[in-house]
Amino acid sequence: MHLDSTGGSVVATLVRAYLKVNYLQAETDLKRQQASNAVPPVFVTVAQGQTIIRYGDLVTPFQLEEAQAVGLLAPTTDWARIMAVFMLVIILFAVALGYLMQFRPAILRDPRQLATLGGLMLGLLVVAKVFVPINPNAQYLVPMAAVPLLVAALMDTGLGIIVALAVGLLTGIIADNVLPLTLVGFLGGAIGSIYVHRLERLGQWVTAGILVAGAQFVTLVSLSLIERHQSLDEILAIGSLTLISGLVSALIAAGSLTFLGEITRVITPMKLLELMTPNNPLLKRLMVSAPGTYNHSIVAANLAEAAAEAVGANPVLTRVGCYFHDIGKIRRPHFFVENQADIGNIHENLSPTTSSDILNAHVTEGVELLKQYHFPTTIREIVQQHQGTTVKRFFYRQALEQGLEVREEDFRYPGPRPRT
Repeated sequence: MHLDSTGGSVVATLVRAYLKVNYLQAETDLKRQQASNAVPPVFVTVAQGQTIIRYGDLVTPFQLEEAQAVGLLAPTTDWARIMAVFMLVIILFAVALGYLMQFRPAILRDPRQLATLGGLMLGLLVVAKVFVPINPNAQYLVPMAAVPLLVAALMDTGLGIIVALAVGLLTGIIADNVLPLTLVGFLGGAIGSIYVHRLERLGQWVTAGILVAGAQFVTLVSLSLIERHQSLDEILAIGSLTLISGLVSALIAAGSLTFLGEITRVITPMKLLELMTPNNPLLKRLMVSAPGTYNHSIVAANLAEAAAEAVGANPVLTRVGCYFHDIGKIRRPHFFVENQADIGNIHENLSPTTSSDILNAHVTEGVELLKQYHFPTTIREIVQQHQGTTVKRFFYRQALEQGLEVREEDFRYPGPRPRT
């Protein structure tokens, strides 16, 4: 049956007049609430580093709720967290500064070493920032120990341990996983720093990597077993990532040590071993051109090395310094008594002042030779200082006996005096 608009209005009026509500609104609402409460809640776990919304995706209400629950939609800056991180950085900086002022002030006066230290720290934090978003477990692949290993090998063991703490803490803050990464980074880096301070062979870096990897693995597995948030299989799988990180850290440190040593002008143990090998070109020149001086240098090196070990100095550096301390004599080897053999003393036919100048020259010419062969600054300083400012008294007295008007200063080595 079809009704026009007038008929429809009449029917609607009649229906409203006789229609009565036959249900209770309040009881209906109560039943609805009870039914809702009877449904068990659904919990969704969002893993650390899990992607909630991908770029370009249409955002669903569920994704929006997840993002809001983990605080990604918070409109305000977390100033409390920023201040906490800032204070921790200040404390770490103060500890490092105090240590350097007390024990290694020379590093504070060396812009190259300071720049290298800052660059290494910054570089690692950039790597951490790149690794962390890749995967929830990628944070454990960050080669945190590489920086303290390099700092300990190039600069100082204690500073390497402090840097290990700083690296672990800052990486943990970046990954929002402070305690595990701080402990893993600190203990792995600290053990590595203690071991690598005086590595003398490249193969020892393998041992260093194993020590770092083992320390990191044991630390993370132990901490995870204490917290018991994961199964044993998951713990061991994540722990294996720290093994990789430790080995890679040692590989990075060993590979970049020589390069950074040149930048910082720090002489590394492996560089010393390279210099003291019999195949060293300059050492071979000394052996051929001035065999007497070569033998004298070997004997002096044996004595000085034993003395260095007794007083806790660097015996390898001491030996290398002795090998080359008289290298300037190869320019005029026969003017020095150990190379004269049966040719007689040439100085008998020279004036005392000329003889004095020749002896002075073996110092300055030795430094020049080492520069030509790109020797580290430390070795050049040993050569420059090995005679100090002593007076060549034999020639000074000879000049006085000959009635020459001379001063004692004219027969003094140019120095400077030894600083070690």
